[in-house]
Amino acid sequence: GRILIHHIKGLVRGMDVEWSFQALGEGDYVVKISHHLDHPPFPTRILGSKLTELVVGRGFIGYIAGKTLRRIKYLVEQGRASSHI
Repeated sequence: GRILIHHIKGLVRGMDVEWSFQALGEGDYVVKISHHLDHPPFPTRILGSKLTELVVGRGFIGYIAGKTLRRIKYLVEQGRASSHI
């Protein structure tokens, strides 16, 4: 399965995110996440590519992606993923 997200506000407005999940068996999964932000909004675009990667990529996106993955894992383990992500 997969989850598609399009950000409509904030530092990453316009960014498309795809989470994909591949079952390996015995309750194990490979989870992949991809981010596409072709035209960063103001003020993100004034940071330049290196600062954007550091601040937005590792800071904001890394933090939010980690929280999201922990929530998905919790809901899947509780058997409630289809209605509460």
